[in-house]
Amino acid sequence: MALEFQTLKFSNDRVGLKEKDNAITRLSVEDWRIESESIVQGHMKGGQGCCLATICLPMGFLAGRTTGEIVVTLVRDARPGEKPLVPTQPAWGATVGRSCARLVRRLVNR
Repeated sequence: MALEFQTLKFSNDRVGLKEKDNAITRLSVEDWRIESESIVQGHMKGGQGCCLATICLPMGFLAGRTTGEIVVTLVRDARPGEKPLVPTQPAWGATVGRSCARLVRRLVNR
């Protein structure tokens, strides 16, 4: 039987956790179940950290970190008669590839 997948992203803070719980509760009524859940850690705030580090090197760590993301992948059995979920936009890599190809053509034709 075919499966449908859906990936959701939420910020890794109190508001994001509440949104995640609400979304999972809402989607569980439609037979979605959690396939995987992962946390993407935030990164250091480079611009602010750099400015503070110019004043005093240890102060660069006072800039803090960005909030990370919680990535949840949901799965359900495909329902007969329904169209499966498909992306409405081309994949990011395909868009970047076309843009790079156009740029190379412009540079070569100069």
